Amino acid sequence: MRAVAAILLGVVLLGACSDGTPEVTLPPPAEGAEEAVTRWLDAVGRVDLDELRVVVEPRGVAILLGLENRLDGSEMLALIDQGVPEETLQSYWSSFRADFEAFALDGIATIDLGTAFPFTVRDQLFAAVPATGAEGGTTEIIAAEVNGYWRVDFMATFGPGFVRALGSFFADDTAVVRSIAAMVNVPLRAGMSREPGDEITDELAAEIDVLLVRLDDLVNQ
Repeated sequence: MRAVAAILLGVVLLGACSDGTPEVTLPPPAEGAEEAVTRWLDAVGRVDLDELRVVVEPRGVAILLGLENRLDGSEMLALIDQGVPEETLQSYWSSFRADFEAFALDGIATIDLGTAFPFTVRDQLFAAVPATGAEGGTTEIIAAEVNGYWRVDFMATFGPGFVRALGSFFADDTAVVRSIAAMVNVPLRAGMSREPGDEITDELAAEIDVLLVRLDDLVNQ
């Protein structure tokens, strides 16, 4: 992923000069969590960027990409505001497909989705959809509802795996960092509220607690 760092940084310089992009007719939004996750998996398998724009909450993707590429707060906020460049999205989703197929073993199409479990975190409705690979490994994909439609929430689903990177990023206290904390706080709590699994250590559990307190402190200033 670090190979895309130069492209990500370029968005900071080019954003102010951009004349915009032509209008694109996007697919309709997902009306349920299971639909959103099903369409997301299919779109990942095809690297269908138009569909992925519709069924994935974009800020979480931008923030996790920024963390992977060690962007600072201003660079990350520019990426969130201006959107991840097309070339970077193509590279990211192609790489993501390869990584996720390692979980599925026999391909994304063989992943079996279970029934969505709805839950609420701080008045935001989420739903966890179990995803089971061909060899029996299971994970959860978390979707969020906004204005009656559903999107896969990357921060809720994958953010818990970035605890240490998030802790380092949110150690700063600037207006930009506080604004990003407000975007991360609720979806990350949604992901953390799910069963953590046997692999979590006491040390990591303590880091999670510190991070969640820190996010509240930043948001409430």
